[in-house]
Amino acid sequence: MAETSLWRRAWRAILAHALLRWESALTIALAIVAIGLFPRPFPLWRWWYWLVLFAAAEALIIYTSVTDARTGERVISDMLRQRFNPMRLSRAGLRRQVEQALEYRQGMERQITRTRRGMLRDRLTETATRVDDWLAQICKLAERLDQLGGDALIQKDTQETPEAITRYRARLRSSQDEQMRRQLEQLLASKEAQQANLAELGRTMERGQLQLENTVSDLATIYSQFALLEARDVDSGRMTRLNEDIDGQVAALADVVQTLDELYKRSAEA
Repeated sequence: MAETSLWRRAWRAILAHALLRWESALTIALAIVAIGLFPRPFPLWRWWYWLVLFAAAEALIIYTSVTDARTGERVISDMLRQRFNPMRLSRAGLRRQVEQALEYRQGMERQITRTRRGMLRDRLTETATRVDDWLAQICKLAERLDQLGGDALIQKDTQETPEAITRYRARLRSSQDEQMRRQLEQLLASKEAQQANLAELGRTMERGQLQLENTVSDLATIYSQFALLEARDVDSGRMTRLNEDIDGQVAALADVVQTLDELYKRSAEA
C-alpha cells in the first residue's frame, strides 16, 4: 500500500487508540492480578502461561482496532480537522468554505477505507495525498483572506490615504517654497503608490474570495469523480487527468496566496 505521511501518523494514532481502549486496560489489569495472586491455579500450570494468554488477548484487541474501518475513518477525520482547523478563522463565510472542503476530503477517506487493498486503493491514496496539498492551499488562502480582511492597519490606511493625498495636493497647489514643494511631491508620490497598492490588494482579495468559492466547487466535482473510480481506471487516462486537475488547483491557489503576500508587503512598506 502506498502510504502517505498522514496514513503513517494515522496508523500510529490507531495503535495508540487500541492500547488505550478500556478492553486493553482491563486485559493488562487482569494479567497483573492473575500472575500476582494465582501464579499456579492448576498443578500443570506455569505462571508465564498467563502472559501468553493475555498477550494473545491484547493482540486480538489491537488487531480489531487496526482493521476496523470506522476506527480508521474517525482517527483520520480527527487528524484532518486538527491540521485544517476551520475554527481558526474568524469570518463565518471562510469557515464554511473550509468546512465544506474538509467534508469532501473525509468522504474520499471513507471511499479509500472501503476499497479492497490493491492497486486501486493505492492510487486512490495517492490522489488523496494530492487533495491534502489542495486542502493546505485552501486553508492558507482562507487564512490570508481572514487576516487581511481583519487587519486594522489596512483598513485605517485604506480610509486615510485618499484624505492624505487630497491634503498634499491642496498644499502643493498653494505652496510657493521650492523645497517644500519637492517634499510634498515626494510625499504625494509615496501616498499615491500606497493607494495603488491598497487598491490592487483589495481587488486581489476579491478575486481570492471568488477563487476560494470556485475551488471548493471544483473539489466537489473531483469528489464525485473520485467516488466513481473503479479498478479499470487505475491505468487509464481518467485517473491521470484527475491528478493533473488537482495539481493545477494547488498551483493556482499558491499563486494567489503569493500575490496577496507580495501586495501586503508592498502596501506595508509604502
